[in-house]
Amino acid sequence: MSDARIADRGYRTYVGERTGVPGVVRSLIWHTIKQALGIGRRWTLKIAPVLTIIVAFIPAIVFIGITAVIGSSIQDDETRRFLQQLDFLPDYPESYSYITLAIALFVTFVGPEVLCPDRRTGMLGMYLASPLTRGTYLLSKGAAVAIVLSIITMGPGMLLLIGFTAQNAGPDTVVDWVTAAARILAGGAATATLFASFSLAVSSLTDRKGIASAAIALILLGSGALSDALVDGGDQSENFRLLNLWQLPIELLYRIFGQPGNWNVSTTAVVGAYALVTGISIAVIVLSYRRLDVKR
Repeated sequence: MSDARIADRGYRTYVGERTGVPGVVRSLIWHTIKQALGIGRRWTLKIAPVLTIIVAFIPAIVFIGITAVIGSSIQDDETRRFLQQLDFLPDYPESYSYITLAIALFVTFVGPEVLCPDRRTGMLGMYLASPLTRGTYLLSKGAAVAIVLSIITMGPGMLLLIGFTAQNAGPDTVVDWVTAAARILAGGAATATLFASFSLAVSSLTDRKGIASAAIALILLGSGALSDALVDGGDQSENFRLLNLWQLPIELLYRIFGQPGNWNVSTTAVVGAYALVTGISIAVIVLSYRRLDVKR
């Protein structure tokens, strides 16, 4: 006689939490952040993001170390006055000039890494078969890239502020400290938004990471070289500095801190150029995915 059994594997009512679209969006954002940082992936994919983050924080750590060494040899009453008079210590917007290369390197791989593989492997169709629409998918990806970029656009500045404060070289009052922190966060958010939208815009035009990364690097470097050639070599208007996509967010940072910046250009023009680049980038992303034929 056979020992076979008949098991009842009927359907059961789902009793878990129904998170809906917000839950799917949160999951996609978290998955994209881990993908960009190489979390849960093979070690070779962790090298680029980890090294870039380390390089971005090194200048802040060095300047904090300098203030600590110098401040330790000075009486407390004299420390703040002396350290604040040191010309070689950068102010907060100037400190970003030391990490522009790290930001640019991060931008060249983070956008292609989170967008291109979904199209190449067919995962985009799987995502759109869920409650996600093309709009919510792109918003999730954009938010994740901006969050990742914020690590190096906000982190070093905040570390510098905290470090200088600990060494009696920071803002004098609580109000000044909060104002400086708010400006660092606002400037970091603005920088992350522009670079995230630009990186995703270029990545939305191809499903190959290598091509997208090369195009991003070429546009960033080319725009800087073109603006310098027009203004410095061609005696054109200083407004052509606004073509420099690499330095545009850094120039905006100076204006957020109420400083004139490095360009002889009005703040209105800087803000307008920033809004134009960001707007065009978002439009390119939306149009690219609206016209994209996705198989589900």
